[in-house]
Amino acid sequence: MVELSPAAMERYSSDADTTAPNSSLSSAASSTGSLARCSSLSRLSFDCSPSAAVAAAATSCSPPRASVLFRPHRSGDVAWAAIRAASTTSAAPLVVDRRAVARKQKLGRAAAEKRILRQLDHPFLPTLFADFDATPHFSCAVMEFCPGGDLQSLRHRMPSRRFPLPSARFYAAEVLLAIEYLHMMGIVYRDLKPENVLIRADGHIMLTDFDLSLQSTTSPSLDGDTDTDDEASGGASCFPDHLLRFKRRRNAVAAPRPRFVAEPVDARSCSFVGTHEYVAPEVASGGAHGAAVDWWAYGVFLYELIYGRTPFAGATNEATLRNIVRRPLAFPSGSGSCGPADADARDLIARLLAKDPAARLGLPPRRRRRPRDFKLVRRIGGGDIGTVYLCRLRSSPERESPCMYAMKVVDRRAVARKQKLGRAAAEKRILRQLDHPFLPTLFADFDATPHFSCAVMEFCPGGDLHSLRHRMPSRRFPLPSARFYAAEVLLAIEYLHMMGIVYRDLKPENVLIRADGHIMLTDFDLSLQSTTSPSLDGDTDTDDEASGGASCFPDHLLRFKRRRNAVAAPRPRFVAEPVDARSCSFVGTHEYVAPEVASGGAHGAAVDWWAYGVFLYELIYGRTPFAGATNEATLRNIVRRPLAFPSGSGSCGPADADARDLIGRLLAKDPAARFGSRRGAADVKSHPFFKSLNLALLRSSRPPVVPGAGAGAAPLHRSQSCKAAPTTPPPPTTTKPANATARFDLF
Repeated sequence: MVELSPAAMERYSSDADTTAPNSSLSSAASSTGSLARCSSLSRLSFDCSPSAAVAAAATSCSPPRASVLFRPHRSGDVAWAAIRAASTTSAAPLVVDRRAVARKQKLGRAAAEKRILRQLDHPFLPTLFADFDATPHFSCAVMEFCPGGDLQSLRHRMPSRRFPLPSARFYAAEVLLAIEYLHMMGIVYRDLKPENVLIRADGHIMLTDFDLSLQSTTSPSLDGDTDTDDEASGGASCFPDHLLRFKRRRNAVAAPRPRFVAEPVDARSCSFVGTHEYVAPEVASGGAHGAAVDWWAYGVFLYELIYGRTPFAGATNEATLRNIVRRPLAFPSGSGSCGPADADARDLIARLLAKDPAARLGLPPRRRRRPRDFKLVRRIGGGDIGTVYLCRLRSSPERESPCMYAMKVVDRRAVARKQKLGRAAAEKRILRQLDHPFLPTLFADFDATPHFSCAVMEFCPGGDLHSLRHRMPSRRFPLPSARFYAAEVLLAIEYLHMMGIVYRDLKPENVLIRADGHIMLTDFDLSLQSTTSPSLDGDTDTDDEASGGASCFPDHLLRFKRRRNAVAAPRPRFVAEPVDARSCSFVGTHEYVAPEVASGGAHGAAVDWWAYGVFLYELIYGRTPFAGATNEATLRNIVRRPLAFPSGSGSCGPADADARDLIGRLLAKDPAARFGSRRGAADVKSHPFFKSLNLALLRSSRPPVVPGAGAGAAPLHRSQSCKAAPTTPPPPTTTKPANATARFDLF
């Protein structure tokens, strides 16, 4: 039994008295009779025993106890509590059983929800009246009770189960203001749907349920780059329209009014959260997502209010997700038209439901960086289509170890003379699409002059993997180190193939070492873009034990599970391979090109798996398997000579045998028989060579080498790479002999 004393209630009363008239607490008081001002209330008590969480067990309690009625919630039970006092007031306590939530591994969500509730102060969001522990196992949060139910129930009571356009506009506007406030606070909601929009006693809305929300940071600003005038500003001004028209006549040449922008643009997550019909395409496809998911859900929400159903609903959850990713938006043909208002609604929904998050309405226009924003420090590389400089932002103070970047500058005139403008454009197009921890992030992209194009990316102070290998004993990596770097490159290739990109230039020189020791795959001017259709392939002959660490569970737990479910069907594997990609171009570096390229034939995504086999061979044995005295001899060896391993390299037992088996299967001369050509990375990840690694948690593992760190130093997180980046030149790069490579590497 937990009691809230009159002193505690008085504290809430004093807080309420000092709250602004338009605050959420005042709004709550107007609809509930002011919970905080029940002066005759001697105490508020909740019976939090398990039996009370199942039924309305407190109705027999005498005043001033609360009668409690529970309903289920993802992270606890929500109760309706009628406080019997001089004037009856209702509240909604959220009761969380920590033991049950811990069994579901959702304690983090419950804590995040309570942390968010403590921050909120908005008329369309909940007010947390009280927050206490009932027992060591039960936690309670008391909020306002909304007697109007939720918007989903209200919609079902409407004619044709949809709202008239004015009503839909009203509710959508209130939800819009709530989302704007959340984003201003750095909170990505991630669970917008009519069931989470409650109706208060005064008819206004209250957005609830924050256990799926993502907290980040945001920097509110005034954006003056707007092409809308005051009349088209959506009623942002408090002045009557006729006064604004008069003002415009007097100030016809006035600059457009700046707009307030507050969006958590840096919020990123890879979790699959939300309700199937409302998740954005980037979530449905398993990619990373940010604040743009809220604007997608807002478009689905508005569509449902107006047309009575969601736009991409399928017969099953899987069908719904496929529709979200692939099916174009369509409006009901028999829904009639409300004239310009209906056209405006359709235009707004279509812009909110853009498949590409970057093109979706709601994201603020990013401030375009210009050449004068950066200060070049020195030249760090150059090659076929550009020169790379180390640079920093001029606005960053020099005394505080400024964040360093790598700026690739392309001279269009020189590239045009080499007839490689298409390659330069393709590389920039690919860089704009990438979002993966082992691939580059394009921070800025601009034209310095009509002839020079610039792309600003992350600077990697650890050099490349080729230079690092030359600093190893015998110029080769120990087997565990080679396995680690090969696994990270494998995940990067898997992502590229899932995006329909055939890399075509894999080699150690193109694998850079970040400040935290993890890799970054670079140089995409030879890449080939195609299409791919990710799918789940259930035809697998490997069990859980051979799944290459795809599970996050310890191996002994998986073995126990297998003993209990010995006859269970094999787990389906994710397959994403650009099987339709074909090209007849001779591209790549001689020692790494596949036989089908060396012989002048057409090739596809299988060339990446051949290059991956050569790459792994070089990491372990210190040289490539088919190198000849000249480039022509190298190509002949690739086509004709069988694979051979160094006889004097020693053996590491079963691990070395696994490595040789994997390399042998990757370096099959026939592309159709080559490992990876059928199921792509799913085949390679399932090989026993990667059995000792947990690929799902590889990003959290300590790399073999951390630049600038001692033997006992902890690895740096990627976000720390700016502070860790040295301003001194990186170690000199050891290049291969001239006859070993036909290209100069940019990074």
